[in-house]
Amino acid sequence: MFTLVKIYVWQGITRTGQVCSGKTLAQNSHLVRITLRRQNILVKNIRQGFRLVLTKNVNTQHLLMFTRQTAQLLRAGLPLVQILTLLEANTPHRLLKTFINHLRLSLENGYALSEALEQGQAYFSHFHCGLITLGEKTSTLDLMLTRIAEHLEKTVKMKEKLIGALLYPSTVIVVAIFVFLALLIGVVPQFEQFFLEAGTPLPLLTRVVMTASHGLASTVLFIGLFFFTIISGFIFLKKKYPVIANKQDQWLMRVPLVKKILAPIMTARLSQTLATALLSGLPLLDALQIFSELTKNHIYRTAMLSTCELIRHGESFHDALSIQKVLPADFIHMVKLGEISGSLDHMLHHAADLYEEKIDYFISNLSKLVEPFTMIILGTIIGSLVIAMYLPIFKLGGVI
Repeated sequence: MFTLVKIYVWQGITRTGQVCSGKTLAQNSHLVRITLRRQNILVKNIRQGFRLVLTKNVNTQHLLMFTRQTAQLLRAGLPLVQILTLLEANTPHRLLKTFINHLRLSLENGYALSEALEQGQAYFSHFHCGLITLGEKTSTLDLMLTRIAEHLEKTVKMKEKLIGALLYPSTVIVVAIFVFLALLIGVVPQFEQFFLEAGTPLPLLTRVVMTASHGLASTVLFIGLFFFTIISGFIFLKKKYPVIANKQDQWLMRVPLVKKILAPIMTARLSQTLATALLSGLPLLDALQIFSELTKNHIYRTAMLSTCELIRHGESFHDALSIQKVLPADFIHMVKLGEISGSLDHMLHHAADLYEEKIDYFISNLSKLVEPFTMIILGTIIGSLVIAMYLPIFKLGGVI
């Protein structure tokens, strides 16, 4: 995609009196002036500009690599500013390079890493920024970054597995639909002309297919625009009016297949987030509040906020969760054992691993079930069209 990257074009004079100029990536002109001053350059003129570049967005995979590399270099004893300088020089991704440049300049001007993250692009979530703040206060920044990297890695793996399981059948179905439409628009009219000239009575299936092909070329664009408008309008309304997104979540949770997929995923995400937060030293209420801010599902967000209120009024964690009736009974039982034994953080970590294994097992079985189902749909679509076109030809052969 094309992205506008903010740059600063400057002109200055060196200590020896030579005129110099250049372009610098930075968050603001103040940081550019400080950087040039450290290079013994007196800035005469500076202006903000933008450059349109072809680049990719900074995704979770990029953040995972950046976080893991920073944690490893911190563990090796390198200063954070030097680490950011090294990563900035070796990062080919333009937006990530700009982000690292902002962090480095902010640290050189006395800001903490958590403060620099709050001022820059919101690539890291509030949860991760909170862990980084805690790591700076307790001098365990490398440990916190390692836990953030582990949390990001589990999130990436889960997304990749879901996408991998659904990509193949979705691609096959989309291709089958396009082939079906191409045959209806380009091939069926040719057969129709041939059948009309032959004057033979047509079977019902053939007449249905030919009726469907009439005017399809002129209406397919209208149909596509209609669905595009409906989907775009729904997305816009869902963002503007949260009640629509809430109703959508409630409706999806009533669909058995969606609920069977979504429930273990949300339980695994809850376990991962709470385990990471508790192992890092965050209080349980703060961890639940952070999860409610991170999740986009209205049902689970409301359940976690209600759980927080019940805990504040003296309820135990597992009792508060059981009242919500959105999480599996075995997960609540594990939480109860963790509370009783005083090892809730480790129990949640084990629960996260357990539900990740359940998701892996479900996705592997889903892939095995979806593939033959996809072949049946593909065979039905293309086979019906072929049979409809060849039935009259068989009749003509019998007459001849």
